[in-house]
Amino acid sequence: MMFPRSFAPIIMFASCLVVGFFSAVNNVTAAETAVTTKTVDVLFWSWNKGDVYDVQMQTKTSIQLKQGQQDLKYHSATTIDGVLVVQSLSTQGIAEVHWTVHRIRVGNGAGKKRISIDSNGQLAAAKLQPAEQSLLSSLRPLLAKTFVLRIDRQAMLLGVKELQRQSAVLADRNNTHPKLDVGEPLFTASGVKAAFRHVFISFPQGDFKSQTIWEESEDPLSSPMNNPIRFRYQYRGLNADRGHVVGITGKYAFADSGEQSKVLKIDHEQISGRLVTDTRQNYVKRVDLELLVKTTAGQGRDAITTEQSDTQSIAIQKK
Repeated sequence: MMFPRSFAPIIMFASCLVVGFFSAVNNVTAAETAVTTKTVDVLFWSWNKGDVYDVQMQTKTSIQLKQGQQDLKYHSATTIDGVLVVQSLSTQGIAEVHWTVHRIRVGNGAGKKRISIDSNGQLAAAKLQPAEQSLLSSLRPLLAKTFVLRIDRQAMLLGVKELQRQSAVLADRNNTHPKLDVGEPLFTASGVKAAFRHVFISFPQGDFKSQTIWEESEDPLSSPMNNPIRFRYQYRGLNADRGHVVGITGKYAFADSGEQSKVLKIDHEQISGRLVTDTRQNYVKRVDLELLVKTTAGQGRDAITTEQSDTQSIAIQKK
């Protein structure tokens, strides 16, 4: 099973302002004042060099598969703690932000097969199972990685790459630990992009009213089969705490619905959530997303029904 995927994609905001500028024109007989109004962005991220944001990502997944009399259940919970640090800001307002994961806690399975680890825990703790010790050994070198994100004022993610340090390169060459099958995508550029999918959601520019809708930007290099959910965002105005609220809805969209329907039938889908900004400091402070999908693969006695529910949350706190 994979760790939190989409969180993906996560987000900029702002306050509604009207800016006027005045130009005074003097002549011999009188002084005239010209007033011009300029529209500013409702939603934006106020980047400043040196800003630090603590980030916590939480995901809970429950999957149930049925085929005939067979019934298989799987549960997992993951908590990831990391930090975003603004390294620089260009004259065009594009921020270079470094992302590093400091801690990861994982629990999945049940009974004797349950695995529970904390990357801050003692590696040689007697209570750890061999599988848990192996998982911790694989995780720790990955936690040293840093990724560089380029993000503009409208919370559009322009690029992600791993920051290569000489020490990290040598460590990778000498690393004899087995590859981590669970969660490793989080430690790749594409995995980081997916984790912040609903934080950096490309806010519309300018002024707009409540209920304004915009679509998620499509990645031309990502196939629908690898990224089958398409998301839509709707501005819902201010909440009781004066934070901007953006509603999130999603829908599965396969590349070839005709062929896909022969293999997999979606019986029910519900994908919804919301993003909330801090209007005082202008950044995304929370994202919550829920997914419930029921599918049937195959027909008759060979049919396999799957019910999957995910709850994902991202909490961001500016220091």
